[in-house]
Amino acid sequence: MHWDEADTILGKRLTSVTQSSDHAVNTSRTTMLLELEQHSGPIIFSTNLIKNYDRAFERRIDYLIEFFLPTVKERLVLLERFIPIELPKHPELNLEELARESEGLSPADLKRAILHGAVRLFRPGRKIRAIETGDILAIFASIKLGKAAIASHDKIETIEEEKLTSQIEE
Repeated sequence: MHWDEADTILGKRLTSVTQSSDHAVNTSRTTMLLELEQHSGPIIFSTNLIKNYDRAFERRIDYLIEFFLPTVKERLVLLERFIPIELPKHPELNLEELARESEGLSPADLKRAILHGAVRLFRPGRKIRAIETGDILAIFASIKLGKAAIASHDKIETIEEEKLTSQIEE
C-alpha cells in the first residue's frame, strides 16, 4: 500500500478542538493509528513535509528514508530526460547552465518548468519558436519565488502555533 502526500493524513492531531471539523480530523487520525497497529503488510508513506507527522505515527513507522534534492549532475540527467526530442530547441540551449541554476528544485519542479516552457511556445496565435535557456531560467525563478513564499508562510504559521501552544499551556 502506498500513501502519497501522507502528511495530510499523518499530521499532528489538533490540541484545541473548537469545531466539528477539528473533531473529525482527530477522529480520522486516531482511526488511522489503530489501523496501522492492525496492519501486517508493508505501507509506504511519502511526503516532503515529514516534520508535520504526529509523533504517534512516527513511532509506528519502521523505516524513514529521506530523499535529497538532486545534485547538479543529477539535475542535468533529469533535464535531458524531461526535454522531449520533438520540442524545438534553440541551438544555444544550455542544459549545463540550467542544471547549475536549478539548485533547490526537485525533479517535479524541473519537469514542471519544462512543461510550462513548452506550453508558452505553443500559444494560439503566436509563431512557434525554439525554447531558449532564458525561457527555462525565468520559470525556475518563478518556481523559486513561489517556494520562498510558501517557506516564509510555513515559518510564520509555525511561530503562531508555538505562541498559541505556549499560551494554552500557561
